[in-house]
Parts: sequence; C-alpha cells; structure tokens
Amino acid sequence: MPVTDYVLPVPYFKINTEFHILNFSKQAEALFMITENITSIVDEEGVAKLKNFLQTSSGTQPMEISMKTKNYALELFDLYISWDHYLNGHLICIKKNEQNKNLENMVYRLQSRLSSTDFELFEKKEELEQAIDEIDRLSGPFISLSDEVALIPMFGDITSRKINSIRENTLKNAYREDLDTILFDFTGVGSITLEGLEQMESLFRALSYMGGIESVIVGVKPEHARQMHELNSEVEFSFLSTLQEAMKKYL
Repeated sequence: MPVTDYVLPVPYFKINTEFHILNFSKQAEALFMITENITSIVDEEGVAKLKNFLQTSSGTQPMEISMKTKNYALELFDLYISWDHYLNGHLICIKKNEQNKNLENMVYRLQSRLSSTDFELFEKKEELEQAIDEIDRLSGPFISLSDEVALIPMFGDITSRKINSIRENTLKNAYREDLDTILFDFTGVGSITLEGLEQMESLFRALSYMGGIESVIVGVKPEHARQMHELNSEVEFSFLSTLQEAMKKYL
C-alpha cells in the first residue's frame, strides 16, 4: 500500500468497494496503524456503521465515528467519502477537536468581517442621515416676502425629523427679521405623522412666544385639517385655501 503522492493536510485513504486500503496520506500514516482494511482502524462497535456509511453516503454529509490511533486511544473523527467513476473511494478523516478549531477560526474571521462591515455601515448610515437632514432643510426653505411676512413652502411628508431640521433656521430668521406672519404652504405636503404634527405645534408655539408671530397654514388638505383640529392645540393658527389668497391678504 503506497503513500499517496498528493500533498494532503489531513488523514486520507483511498479504498475500494471491499473497503481495502489502496493508498493513504502521510498524515494518515502518522496517526493510524495502517492495515489492509479500513474497518480495522475503527472501533469494533462502529464497523457496521462505517460499512453502511461507505456504501450509502452521497458524500455531502459526514459520519462521526471513533477511530483507533497509534497510541491505542480512541479519538472521534468526522469521515467524508466520495467515489470516483473507477469505484475508488476517497475517504478524509477530520479529528473533531481540529474541526472545532477550524470552526472557531471561521467564526473569528466572520466576526472580524462583520465588525468591519458594521463600521462601514455605520459610516454609510451617518452619510445617509446627513443627506436626509439636508433634504429636509431644503424642503422647508425660508423666503422673505416683505418686512412683515415670510413664506415656508413645505414638501413631502411632515415628520418630526423634518420639522426639527427647519426649526432652527425658521426661528433664527423670524427673530432677525422681526416678522408678523409666516405662511406655511402645505400644497406639496403628503402625509403628516402624529410626531410631526406635535413638532409643528411646538414650532408654532415658539413663534407665538417670539413677539406674537402669526402662523398661517396655506393649501391644507381636508385630512390634514382634521388631524390638526383633533390635536386640540392651545396654540392659535389659521388656515387659508390657497397661496394666492394668502398673498392677497398679507401683501
């Protein structure tokens, strides 16, 4: 029985359909007492199990079995078998503790990759949040119409995040320009979340406290008006149907 010329890092046996050993790796020679038949290397109680595995396995699932090593100790191995078209079986033996070590290494590498991926995702998340904040700020620009009146056209859905994004700029400009009225144009608004509505009310209250600046909602849809009335706000704000109507009234 020659030692195989293949350089294999694990115990390997080439066997025939009678389970005779035709070839083996140096690792197999170093670990086991090589005999004529592979069944003599396994624990006696596992011979029938081994034969059944070698005859029926498709090669995709390993079999766990105790094998006799050179120091006469039984050690647990996972066996993998595949048969070629010459009906030669190629049997690989992986010691369980070695397999566990390999799995630990695999898990460690995976964790390292995940940590790296998490950091990259965190960076991308920050970039995305900054982009969303910028979009929210741009969706509520502050436009001065006169010394007393300003317009803030709103676009998209009204969320707490969007109102928080325009809040600072709105209050700063309202204070600097000493305004009487701010028109909030809701013509381009989609849906309004409850949190967004509450933040909107908070903004109106802050404007009211800053010298009694009046907040007027223009182009509000019926469903938005219902939401605002259901809020039972103590802050006073008024509604106008169209921006054209608001321009006629305040300019």
